[in-house]
Amino acid sequence: MKTRPVQGLPLIHVESPTFAGPQLIFKQLLDKLLAVALLLIFSPLMIAVAFSIYRGDRGPIFFRQERVGRGGDTFRMWKFRSMVTGAEDQRAGLMDQNDGAGPLFKMKDDPRVTKIGAFIRRYSIDELPQLFNVLVGDMSVVGPRPPCPARLQSMRRLRIAGSWCGPA
Repeated sequence: MKTRPVQGLPLIHVESPTFAGPQLIFKQLLDKLLAVALLLIFSPLMIAVAFSIYRGDRGPIFFRQERVGRGGDTFRMWKFRSMVTGAEDQRAGLMDQNDGAGPLFKMKDDPRVTKIGAFIRRYSIDELPQLFNVLVGDMSVVGPRPPCPARLQSMRRLRIAGSWCGPA
């Protein structure tokens, strides 16, 4: 953060952190060590959740979603599946109940969410498999959530229009 005077008024300018050389290597090493430690600590919980999800409907345990990472590269982000199998295909029929804005689809009481899914979402347990994304270098433990390609495109349109106000 830097304070700069503009027309006699002090303005605070916040710059994005940049990591290069030893700082970048240290951050990546710290991310990977922390991911391994957290995976070891939470592995019993993750095994129990995986078993519960599979037992619920014999469907896949994980949900993979395309996200945009550093430099615009796309990758598959891992989560525990919290919805019924084929939930993405059912979204079109629920669009009239969308509480979100733009490409963001949100429903307060989404009927596609399973019983175990509601529990793991409430406590963010569904996010634990993202530690594998950290291990392979797709994500960082601390940092912004990688956006979906559609959301990123929407954000770029707003930036081009010169406005960041309102929902993206």
